[in-house]
Amino acid sequence: MDKEIIDLPIRQAVGAIITCKSKPNEICVINKVLTEDLGGAKPVNEWDIPKGGIKVNETPVQAILRELSEELGTQEICIKTELPIKISFDFPKTKNSKYSGQITTLFLAEYLGDPTKLKPKTQEISKLTFLPLNSIEKRLTFKETKNAINKAKSLGYL
Repeated sequence: MDKEIIDLPIRQAVGAIITCKSKPNEICVINKVLTEDLGGAKPVNEWDIPKGGIKVNETPVQAILRELSEELGTQEICIKTELPIKISFDFPKTKNSKYSGQITTLFLAEYLGDPTKLKPKTQEISKLTFLPLNSIEKRLTFKETKNAINKAKSLGYL
């Protein structure tokens, strides 16, 4: 294997499992329709929880608050706790890779506003909604996210 690929850094990211007082037993999911890679924006159709990378000199809490503001268009979010759960995966290895993989620190958060007023603030996301916890696995795209939500349930966070 190419030494350059092996020595690539791991991208640090954050994500949030978001509940809402007015929608008990539901969590927020987004439909991401564009993603950035080295070739620019490319179309996708992924259902996930809000996530994003941590910028230089940013703490995980600062990063998740920024990401939620960027993706959900709101600052009416209360971070409840950092969860003892991480989402980790490897990126496909190519000569243009910037990272070898990603580790996502997860937070439990609560949306404090009216869920009907949430609107995506970026072109990357076409929809956002709250879905019942007992049926969310059918909608989510990534098994790592499904596993993390199931772990949060089994640990009593949801």
